[in-house]
Amino acid sequence: MKRLEEHLKLKYYYYDQITKYLTDAGFSIEEEYCWYDKSDITNGRELIFVCKRI
Repeated sequence: MKRLEEHLKLKYYYYDQITKYLTDAGFSIEEEYCWYDKSDITNGRELIFVCKRI
């Protein structure tokens, strides 16, 4: 039997952290969603940001 291993590094960010990183990097957050169906950010499933470089 052949064994396959993936070395995956995973990092979780809190809302405050990711918004700070984005703004510190020179982005303005245009829209925020919680899922790909554009659910409200308070849902807490995912964090999706539409950003613009300023």
